[in-house]
Amino acid sequence: MGRPAAQEFDAVIRTPDQRLRVFVSSTLRELADERMAVAQAINALRLTPVMFEQGARPHPPQAVYRAYLAQSDIFVGLYWQEYGWIGSGMEISGLEDEFDLARALPRLVYVKEPAPERDSRLADLLAHIRDAAPSSYRQFRDAAELSRLVSHDLATLLSERFAAGRPAPAGEPPPRTTAPLPVGRTSLVGRGWAIQEVAGLLTRTDERLVTLTGPGGVGKTRLAIAAAERSRDRFPAGVVFVPLAGATEPDQVIAGIARQCGADLAGTDTPLRALTGHLGDERWLLILDNMEQALDAAADLGELLARCPGVTILATSRTVLELRAEREYPVPPLPLPAEPSTMSIEELAATPAVALFVDRARAVRYDFTLTDRNSAAVAEICRRLEGLPLAIELAAARTRLLDPASLLSRLTTSLDALGTGAADVPRRQRTLRATVEWSIDLLDGSERSLLETTAVFVDGWTVEAAADVANLGETQTLDLTDALARHSLIQLDHTELGTRCRMLETVRAFVAERLTARSDVARIRHRHADHYQSVARQADRRLRGAGQREWVERLQAEAGNLAAAVRWYLDHDPQPLPHLFRVLWPFWSQRDHLGEARDWIDALLPTVDGLDTQAQAELLWTAAVTAREVGDDQGA
Repeated sequence: MGRPAAQEFDAVIRTPDQRLRVFVSSTLRELADERMAVAQAINALRLTPVMFEQGARPHPPQAVYRAYLAQSDIFVGLYWQEYGWIGSGMEISGLEDEFDLARALPRLVYVKEPAPERDSRLADLLAHIRDAAPSSYRQFRDAAELSRLVSHDLATLLSERFAAGRPAPAGEPPPRTTAPLPVGRTSLVGRGWAIQEVAGLLTRTDERLVTLTGPGGVGKTRLAIAAAERSRDRFPAGVVFVPLAGATEPDQVIAGIARQCGADLAGTDTPLRALTGHLGDERWLLILDNMEQALDAAADLGELLARCPGVTILATSRTVLELRAEREYPVPPLPLPAEPSTMSIEELAATPAVALFVDRARAVRYDFTLTDRNSAAVAEICRRLEGLPLAIELAAARTRLLDPASLLSRLTTSLDALGTGAADVPRRQRTLRATVEWSIDLLDGSERSLLETTAVFVDGWTVEAAADVANLGETQTLDLTDALARHSLIQLDHTELGTRCRMLETVRAFVAERLTARSDVARIRHRHADHYQSVARQADRRLRGAGQREWVERLQAEAGNLAAAVRWYLDHDPQPLPHLFRVLWPFWSQRDHLGEARDWIDALLPTVDGLDTQAQAELLWTAAVTAREVGDDQGA
């Protein structure tokens, strides 16, 4: 069906003026408010809205809209739930006919959502419209948003057509409307597979919000930038990096995104409206860096994704955003050498954690190489720092003054030996201490208190243990533990024996300082010792009968905590120890703990005469069988 000329009808029906004319197509009843808003927006641009209700009534409706279309310059289509009026002798509605007749014009289409009662014929028409690739296809929720979208799109359309009519000045590049991606300051060692995985998520249409989570210094930002660079071709409208470390309020987050995208915030009632109008339905990738301190903006991000179907968000955060559309990608530390003592120099150098150390060491000492003399120390430094990229980079920077062996000996004393990082990184990441403190400051009081309490544990703990030691209910402890895991300050290991919590040792070292400074630290350590005495007592019969293997495994998982409990009782209250030693002896003998256990027994033996008969018997029996087991027959 071609575009009809006005002379095909009995009368020539002209629009009221000769300004640029914008034809507005919609049903009259259900979109009355929206039609008025659009007319006002068109008039504000000094254009003329061409609308059916302004027509000369003596003429048939079909003749009016066809004649008006023949004299119009731009088509605006508004759609919601109704398919519209079908004229006599027609198989399609006037709404569909108007869209088809306007094929030679720029067509701006606006669809109101949600539409729970949308006519199936209108749904088919909208599918046809999308296939027809109009100049613009946008969704809106109310008349105010529609008015802003139409104003923006018409102004953009006219600007583009005006600019297209004149040649660009020679040698003058087009203006940049979005901020460029940051350039990586260092090589991204050991992350090839992760970059590929994240980039793969960004290519999926059903993954529109991907959140990279992990502790501070694990490399979330650099991974996000690298994955975005690899995916750039998928987002023709733009790939935009939005730093949000200074944003704490939802409006600051949305306004920050809008500014980085080049949206105009002047004269808009909310930044969200301005941003959704600017992004529209085009394919954008937004990298939102450091979302953890502005989680209240998550709801606005959900709204942004709903209104702008072409937008994908790649966020970095120490905690998930808790949106239904979210896909979490936990960023792990770098892999460590499996068995350094059995690996060649080449094999060690290929391990990601060691490779990063060498790469950053060469940045401060061009002649640094991995050798037989320093490889063991380098591998141990990476192990002590648990593959955390920031910590490894800080350590490697110290090789300007210290060889790896000297650096390792200082690390054994204090992680502050890592010093400061480069001046061009954020202040919160210039030392590992600053990074950990930044994370802790984002917690509320209850979360911070439980985190500090858990620093008393050694090599992990259970939720039940945390509840007992923190003197909290188990339900509250579950909720707080979940929050700490979401903040990436603790990790959850799911084992055959149940879920265990753990903290990176590089984090625990600093959290333990906060625990030591607390007024209730003595009570916390006492409750920790009592809890593991109770665990040992539960194991008494089971270590000597059915279920022995399971309880040996359970106690092995708690070996560090049991040792800490024994040391506390040696220092503060030896009375429970004889019984505890006798209970634990089968476990010690099966899992090679007898050397450490004998030191504890020997420390307690001088007190044997002051014990009651039961305690004397248990201590002497444990001392005798331990001496015999380690080959000290005379001592036995």
